[in-house]
Amino acid sequence: MSVKKIAVIDLGTNTFNLLIGSIQHLKKEIIFSTEMPVMLGKGGIQNNILTEEGMKRAFAVLEKFDAIMRDHAVDEIQAFATSAIRNANNGMEFNTAVFEKFNFEIKTIDGAKEAELIYLGAREALQTIDKNFLVMDIGGGSVEFILGNKNQYFWKQSFEIGALRLAKKFQSSDPMSKHDMEELKTYSKGFLKDLQLALKKYPVAVLAGTSGPFESILQMAKAHFQFQVTDEGAYAHQIQITDFRKLTTLLVNSNSENRSKIKGLVEFRKDLIVVAMLLIEVVLELSSIHEMILVDYALKEGVFFADN
Repeated sequence: MSVKKIAVIDLGTNTFNLLIGSIQHLKKEIIFSTEMPVMLGKGGIQNNILTEEGMKRAFAVLEKFDAIMRDHAVDEIQAFATSAIRNANNGMEFNTAVFEKFNFEIKTIDGAKEAELIYLGAREALQTIDKNFLVMDIGGGSVEFILGNKNQYFWKQSFEIGALRLAKKFQSSDPMSKHDMEELKTYSKGFLKDLQLALKKYPVAVLAGTSGPFESILQMAKAHFQFQVTDEGAYAHQIQITDFRKLTTLLVNSNSENRSKIKGLVEFRKDLIVVAMLLIEVVLELSSIHEMILVDYALKEGVFFADN
């Protein structure tokens, strides 16, 4: 039987992600994976529009993805758009322009579907974890939460309080003022009442963080702080909550120049990492979580490994 190559593209608010995988005799294998900064929501997310500048950055990245997919002789492309595009008044215009230029269709998915796909990806990486867990995926436009275990999920919901939205609303100074930090936390707790209720119904001790800021936490923990990181399988890594809080304290008291010097923190994340850390802290305060696992897989892996 011949090998089929599939590309999955996740068009996020801050980054675009590309996965290329092969399927042969029902065996699935990832052969290439990358992410590139786009900041598609920058400048327009508060007004529900995609700016010309954002779309130009998006097309530049898609040009690179197109070349990579051609090099790998991809047979099928599955592309998914999330918060920035689904909420933009000109989101469909962007999707149409992409189809005309690159000849693949973008499927704009709602928050519930996004959460489901993220869970499927995280679950693939968490097969050694025999506990219930809370999956958290922080994007630029939205944040997804899924309560479940390696076999099934019990509850899922998407909230439009991504890092870019929170930064636009609360990050008025650098370093961020204590007043703004408290306002962000109060606002987020109010927004996450459904999550708090779900955590009472399905209490968990493990936070499984996917994508974006959690990738940076892992890299900073390894490269800059040399915190202990324990591998929980090939694609999941545990750090201590106490180390996470040390990292949070440093970041929230730093300015952009300081953050640029931290090993493991990529340049395009340094301006949004503070609000992301505060949002994670909110979740810890709302729950009985005392374990944190950083997961390598998220939406694109969920699409690839889904039974279809």
